[in-house]
Amino acid sequence: MELTQQHIEEIAEFLECGMVCYFHKPTGEIEPTKKQNSNYSPPNRNHTSVIRVKRRI
Repeated sequence: MELTQQHIEEIAEFLECGMVCYFHKPTGEIEPTKKQNSNYSPPNRNHTSVIRVKRRI
């Protein structure tokens, strides 16, 4: 599944709140999480199907 405008808007809202988002490509699911100092990886996911989205300033 590709990112849609609706996905981008939802991700942008999470990023503005200081969160990190993961987009699961096969399902189109967005997984927001609080920022952590350690490397976070979503549980039970194939790493090749997950995109980490970070806000660039």
